[in-house]
Amino acid sequence: MHFVQINKTTWRCTGEGPRNHSTGKRRQITRRGKSKGEARKRVEKAIAELKKVYTFDAKITFDEFSQEWLKLYQLKGNKETTNEHRAYCISLLNRYLAKQKMTAISTIELQGVLNHLFENGTAFNTLRGTHNAAKMIFAYAKETGLIEINPVEATFVPKKKMTLEEVTTEETSKLYLETDELKEFFRYVDKHRNIIYRTLIYTIAFTGMRPGEAVALKYEDVDLEKKVIHINNICEKKHTRRL
Repeated sequence: MHFVQINKTTWRCTGEGPRNHSTGKRRQITRRGKSKGEARKRVEKAIAELKKVYTFDAKITFDEFSQEWLKLYQLKGNKETTNEHRAYCISLLNRYLAKQKMTAISTIELQGVLNHLFENGTAFNTLRGTHNAAKMIFAYAKETGLIEINPVEATFVPKKKMTLEEVTTEETSKLYLETDELKEFFRYVDKHRNIIYRTLIYTIAFTGMRPGEAVALKYEDVDLEKKVIHINNICEKKHTRRL
């Protein structure tokens, strides 16, 4: 604490209070007293009262705490569908943890919840969303001083072991755009002022030719009547692509 004697009968004391919960900024508390000791006591009392406002009862349950967290989360301007998804994930966690004290929930217990949801056929995206929701809830509990360690940090989302065929399919699918992704991509392409670039990109997208093949095209390679493009690759072998 910092003390300043203003005059013979007045002291000013400044102490570090709890950080502002909304902004995270430091909060300094200043009080005056007729003596150094009186000013200090007034500052300590003010800090103690603020700490009560920014902390939770150690007996608070997961259900109670998660609802308090959700109220704050919904004030962040998220999409309504996002808020609904968070609420649904919390409802899944409440099946197992509703009446448990926040301070008593362990990493092992949380991993058990995720494992049980997985074993009961919960979709991977829902599992991942539930894991993220739990991580944010317990992170908030740590920030407010309710717990010292976030027990979710050491947990993971269970995932089904894929067959070789599934792995191959998944890796291959990453190489291609879905229809809606392609449409979004073209919306940006159409904004480009260079018509040559726009034409090249559309040609590559709808014929499947390599960028190098498209750049090497000549006017005589394109037969607009038959809607055919003849491709000369590096090896100088003739290829034909339908338009």
